[in-house]
Amino acid sequence: DTGGFDLGLQTLDRGEDARVFYGANDPADGILLTSSDNALDRVITGVTIDLTGTSDDVVEVNVTQTLDSVESQINGMLEAYNEVITRIDALTRFDPETNARGALLGDGTALNLRNSLSRVVLGSNEGFNSTIDTFAEVGITIGTGGQLEFDQERFREAWDSDPEAVEDLFTKRDIDPDSGVQDLGNGITARNPLARTEFTALGIVSQLEQFADDYITSIGGVLTERNNSVSTQIRLQEQRIAAFDVRLESKRQTLAAQFLAMERGAHDL
Repeated sequence: DTGGFDLGLQTLDRGEDARVFYGANDPADGILLTSSDNALDRVITGVTIDLTGTSDDVVEVNVTQTLDSVESQINGMLEAYNEVITRIDALTRFDPETNARGALLGDGTALNLRNSLSRVVLGSNEGFNSTIDTFAEVGITIGTGGQLEFDQERFREAWDSDPEAVEDLFTKRDIDPDSGVQDLGNGITARNPLARTEFTALGIVSQLEQFADDYITSIGGVLTERNNSVSTQIRLQEQRIAAFDVRLESKRQTLAAQFLAMERGAHDL
C-alpha cells in the first residue's frame, strides 16, 4: 500500500489470510477457518496448529499430551519446598562440636512450621477420597533431611492409570457454598465479606497453599503476628534504651556539676 503515492511499485504476490476447512475436506461439511499469521490457536483448547502449506487432501492432526511441563512445575514446587526446609534447618541448627547456633534455635514458631509442613505433604486429600490420595502414590516422597524427592517413572505410571485423580491431588479446591454465610435469625442470612473462605475438598497442593496463607496472610497470619510481636518488643526495648539514655544524661550532668563544684572548692582553699 503506497498510500496514494505513485512510487512505481508493482504487486508481485498479494497477501491473503490462510484458509482451511476443519473437520472435513468437503466445504459442505467442514468449518472454514481463517488466520492472518498461518497459525490456528482457537480450534482445540491448549493446541496451536501451524499451517505450513496447502493440500487438497485431508491432513490428519494427532494431538498427544506431554507431561514435560507438568513435571517441570512439580519440580519447581519441590525445589521451593526444599528451600524452605533448608532455611529453617539452617536457622534452627546446633552444632555440638563447634557450639554454632542458628538465629532461631529453639524457636517454637519455626519448629512448628517445619513439622506442620511435613504433616501436610505426608497427609492425604481432604474432604474426598480418590484412587490417588497421597503424594507417595505419584512418586513424591520425603528423603534425607526432610527433603522431597520426585520419582518421574512412578508419576507417569499414576498419570496413565488415572490422570483425573492425579490432577485432583494437585489442584482440587471446592469452595463451600455456605462459606461466610451467617444466620441472622427469622430465616434471614447474610454473607460476611471478611469471613474466611471455607472448602469442602482440598487436594494436597491446595492444602499447602492454604497452609501458606495461614502463615503469611496480612491479617491473623502466624508469621505476620509473630513479626508484629517481635517488632513491638523491639520498639519497647528501644523506648527503654531511650529512657535510660535520658536518665544517664541527667546523671552525667549531675555528676559533672558536683565535680565542678568540688574543683572550685579545692581552688578556693
